[in-house]
Amino acid sequence: MINSRLVSVEERQSILDRIQTAFLIGIYPTSTNDPLMQDLQRLINDATEKVISKKLKTLKANSK
Repeated sequence: MINSRLVSVEERQSILDRIQTAFLIGIYPTSTNDPLMQDLQRLINDATEKVISKKLKTLKANSK
């Protein structure tokens, strides 16, 4: 089971701020190799792992 986050709360806020700024300014990443896109993927992976972990805990609790 995963107990720690892949992305810290501070880092998450920084990434979200940079994404928001990119949208506001209109400077969009042009490839998946762009650092902003890589950071976005890290956020997605972190959220996915947390959802899976939560569902596994629920399944485990319900199977007892």
